[in-house]
Amino acid sequence: MFGALLALTLVLAACDSDSSPTPEMPSPTARATMSPHPGAVIITPVPTPTPTPPPDEHQQVVVFDLAAGEFTPLLPPLAEEGEWYIVRSFHPRFTPDGDHVWAAERESMVSRRYDLAGNVVEKIDGVWGVEEHTSGGRTYFRQQEAGPSGPAILVDGEETVFEDTVVQHLATLSPDGRYMARFMDYEEPGATLIVTEVDSGQVLATAEEVGFCQCDGGPALVWSPSSRFLTYGDFDRGWAEGGGGKAGSYALDVESGQHTLLTPNAWGFGDEAWVGNISHVAVRDGWAVVLDLTSGSVARRIAQIPEDGGLFVAGGVVVVMEQPGRSDARGTAYALKDGALLGEWDGQPRPVRIEGGIAYVRYNVGACSGVSLHYPSSAEPVCIPGHTAQLTPDGRHVAIQDGPRVTIFKVGAELEEIARFVGPTSPRWQSATHLGEWNERGTHLLIDVGFGLF
Repeated sequence: MFGALLALTLVLAACDSDSSPTPEMPSPTARATMSPHPGAVIITPVPTPTPTPPPDEHQQVVVFDLAAGEFTPLLPPLAEEGEWYIVRSFHPRFTPDGDHVWAAERESMVSRRYDLAGNVVEKIDGVWGVEEHTSGGRTYFRQQEAGPSGPAILVDGEETVFEDTVVQHLATLSPDGRYMARFMDYEEPGATLIVTEVDSGQVLATAEEVGFCQCDGGPALVWSPSSRFLTYGDFDRGWAEGGGGKAGSYALDVESGQHTLLTPNAWGFGDEAWVGNISHVAVRDGWAVVLDLTSGSVARRIAQIPEDGGLFVAGGVVVVMEQPGRSDARGTAYALKDGALLGEWDGQPRPVRIEGGIAYVRYNVGACSGVSLHYPSSAEPVCIPGHTAQLTPDGRHVAIQDGPRVTIFKVGAELEEIARFVGPTSPRWQSATHLGEWNERGTHLLIDVGFGLF
């Protein structure tokens, strides 16, 4: 998966069609400093990604400050011609605190941590794809002369390498930094999921013969907030040999070693389906429920799932769908916290709970050939030109991308445009601009230029 990662380099356009200047690339405003980092660090060595030739000369990560209404470019111009920036998971992301972004130079393999003003506050040599965890630990990839050797753990300056690990991106550190989960010993019909204690190396729990998805391995491993439980997907193919199979999404109890089936869908419900420390969304007897993983009992029913229906969880909302996968799929939204009915849903799987119900967006629906914005206070959805949208966590603002143009609106009785960013275009890549994510506080928005897969 990561060997396929490629980074492209592009330059920001000088201005948009309305003569609004776009931000210029900054010069470094602070010297890079090495900072000691407490906690455990997972280092996953994989081959350096090989990008295709870029159409232009530079890349950029731009941060929009909602309060100030300003765009700030973070990355300085690359020193060497033909150099590229690379990031993890194809596009830049905020650190958990929402205040920093990591990027690495491909040739030098120097990773730098930027604050939202474009200052370099830390650097690490020889790695790329840094991702921070709430425990204080980090995951990233270390350049290896002899090829990949598997993930490593660095604790108090001491590094341990696990050469038996397979599917490098399916290795993760628990939120409290005490445990590491990884897959090893891959042979048909599957691999072994193993959870070890970071300090002692002791094996605490395992799952045998876990089948991988033929695409990219499958969903990420997801820890509970308490670090006691871990969810994983098993793409068991026993049915192909006439058996019933055991495919599904499971929760592994690190303390007892017990496995609990959450849903027969091996892709599971993602990383937002935890309810507190010990409960998780699950499917039981045709119902969407909150399951107590310590006892295996149903703590609360949410809603009955229609025949051939499904559900997803996002943004604190559980949506029970009719005929999932259809472009006109419809459903009903419920609050994950208390099961309260929030309203009907017929759109994109990222609803936002707001006062009076939920807000969400759809694309190219009916007479609207762009973004259709749905709010409980509006009798009819608002249609806006564009192809991608991101609501803030409180639903009060929305960023909409239309080609190279990203426009930020304040949502009220009418949409109020408060800022606009225009990036470059490329005949080959259509638009080099990518609308990223809001941080969890909804105060800043990421826009990147020249990253990702094209």
